[in-house]
Amino acid sequence: MTETKRILMERDGLTSKEADDIIAECREALEGGDYGAMQDYLGLEDDYIFDIL
Repeated sequence: MTETKRILMERDGLTSKEADDIIAECREALEGGDYGAMQDYLGLEDDYIFDIL
């Protein structure tokens, strides 16, 4: 489990599947050029970007 996924599950009370889904959405947004996606989708700073790419 990545640090990002652990944070989402603990902080936001997400299930493993929900965390995986939102991380996948964020990854797609980042790959599409949305460089604010980390904050918009996850509420996290860009420090965690390598966890999801």
